Amino acid sequence: MATLGLGEVVAAPPLLPPVVGLLQAAAVVEHDDDHWLAGIRWAPGNNVALETVDLCEYQASLGSAGSHPAAGEYYPFALVQEDSCSYKVFSAAEFQSMAESALRAKEWAALETEFERGTLVPTNPHLAAVYTTPAATQFPFSSGSSQATSLSFSPGDALALLDETISTWGSGLGMIHAPSFVIDKWVAARMVTSEEPPADTDEANFAIQHPTLISPMGNIIVAGTGYRGYAPDGTLDATHAAKWCYATDLVTVHRDARVSFTPSTAAAALNRTTNSVTWRAWRVYALAWNRLLHAAVKVNTVLAAAP
Repeated sequence: MATLGLGEVVAAPPLLPPVVGLLQAAAVVEHDDDHWLAGIRWAPGNNVALETVDLCEYQASLGSAGSHPAAGEYYPFALVQEDSCSYKVFSAAEFQSMAESALRAKEWAALETEFERGTLVPTNPHLAAVYTTPAATQFPFSSGSSQATSLSFSPGDALALLDETISTWGSGLGMIHAPSFVIDKWVAARMVTSEEPPADTDEANFAIQHPTLISPMGNIIVAGTGYRGYAPDGTLDATHAAKWCYATDLVTVHRDARVSFTPSTAAAALNRTTNSVTWRAWRVYALAWNRLLHAAVKVNTVLAAAP
């Protein structure tokens, strides 16, 4: 068997994205123009409760007030992945390809982190925040208004309560967002099922080739590798004794159809002092949701010692 010398460069295993997460569970809209980069105004759906009426007595009222909340505003942000090495090792195309592969693999967790915490654009609606309009963050399972005194529930009870909140909301399908520790508890206890992708799934779309996790009530479970379980007040339990999970209406991921590269030429990417080349792959995103439903539940994640 031939032995590779230390100067021999071989391809590393490719970086691949997770098989579950927000990009796999949410609707993804790709934009091929620049108009949306200034921001998105999102017109929420109808939030008026359905009526049950007597056909013999019902009369439609005309000129009633609108049933849709005010439009929400969502501002895009960029994710950037850098790749740097000696200019003698790889070509410009190989550098760009490696940077793009890393971006595609890591964008999942980065998007979930932003949707949970709103670090890059704090004014964008996100999970770990308390809102009053158009829908208040709900704490129906709390012993008080303070986050510090909120009750914590077992993973099983938390899932049941989130499902119940979506059912009580009464406007259709919802999403449950949870960190991987809680997801694993649900899966181990067989509390969730997986829905196989359609037989005619586009093989080029890596994400939707994999099953979607579903709650007992049929709601979509987002197993976020970027979710850490932050509380609605933006804090994280340093002891890891509790993590927060959220219920929302459906989320849409908007992103640029293109992956862009900086700099634009190989000459500009070269650092002549170190003889290294640096390419950056970047893409623009925005996360939008109706905000007709926003609920939070604190989950007890204390580890039990083995007997």
